[in-house]
Amino acid sequence: MSKLAKEYSNLGFDPEEIRAKYQAERDKRLRVDGNEQYVEIKDEFAHYSEDPYVERIERDAIDTEAEVVIIGGGFGLWVTPEGGLQFGNRYVKLKAGTLSFE
Repeated sequence: MSKLAKEYSNLGFDPEEIRAKYQAERDKRLRVDGNEQYVEIKDEFAHYSEDPYVERIERDAIDTEAEVVIIGGGFGLWVTPEGGLQFGNRYVKLKAGTLSFE
C-alpha cells in the first residue's frame, strides 16, 4: 500500500493504483508523430474553420481591464460568475454578440 493510500485509507481504494491505471491508458494513446498527426486547416479543409450554424457578427473591440476572464460557454461560465457575485464583484457577459453588465 502506498503512503498516499495509507493517508486516505478511508477512501476504499488506492489513489496511486488509480493514477497508475490512468497513466497506462494515457501512454497507450501517445503517438510518436506528436503534433504532426494533425491536419492543418487550409486548402481542402479550410471550410472547417467556419461555423455553419452561427452568423458572424461584427462589433467594435472591447477595451477594458479584468481580474478574471472566462472564455467559453460551458458549465463553468454559468457557475463561476455566481461565486464572484457573492463577493460583490461585477461581471460582464458576452453572448452571441450581445454585451450585458450585471
